Amino acid sequence: MGAWRNPDRFITKADHDALAAQYPHHAPVPPGLVMGEEGEEGPMGPPGVSGTGTGTGVAEGRPKETGGAGYTFYMLPGVVLFDTGSSFLFVVNDVWYMPIRVATTIVLNTMALEVTEAQAAKTARMGIYNADTDWQPTSLVLDAGTVSLASTGIKTISITKTLTAGRYLLATNSDSNLAEMRLFKGASPAIWADTSFYLHTTMHATQTYGAFPDPGTTWTTAAGERNDTLTTVRGFYYKIVLGVATP
Repeated sequence: MGAWRNPDRFITKADHDALAAQYPHHAPVPPGLVMGEEGEEGPMGPPGVSGTGTGTGVAEGRPKETGGAGYTFYMLPGVVLFDTGSSFLFVVNDVWYMPIRVATTIVLNTMALEVTEAQAAKTARMGIYNADTDWQPTSLVLDAGTVSLASTGIKTISITKTLTAGRYLLATNSDSNLAEMRLFKGASPAIWADTSFYLHTTMHATQTYGAFPDPGTTWTTAAGERNDTLTTVRGFYYKIVLGVATP
């Protein structure tokens, strides 16, 4: 009885037809064999029409963007925000610091806070300091100015400020003792817990309300919370968030 001829297990249609005529019981194509001859490539069709459309969305790596539903997203470099927490009562003539760690050069275009309880004729100031290895403020990077606390909602200040890699402290103070703002719980490997496993949540010092001094006022209090089961977590309450134009 004859056999299929091609050792590569590939036969042409002509081979197949000849073998099928010689050996009718072999007419079906054996499993695993490829039959047929490839035709010539046809001519290329005309180019398609380019599509058009509009839309908005969040681009990966761009922490502040307008989303498709009209949302604006903010961030804190080197910090993971995991809870909106509660509200924070402003304290007159206290400056509050919140640490961030910038890994690579970024350009900021917004500083923002959310007022949850208003007080008429009062304001809050926002700024940024360089920080030393003890997270104390050194030179002033930016005094962004003030926002009104007379109504609730997100209050923003448009800025253009480049931050290179390093340690920074966000700063805020106010002349209010009744207004409140949103707290955001954040964690970062760059933020420390002390030897008693207290997770520092705020750093602050007494400072008369007004323009931020240069250099900054040394903080004297680092409030914290005790949780022995979270000794590797560095937690902070953040009152300010940032919009980033370019990561």
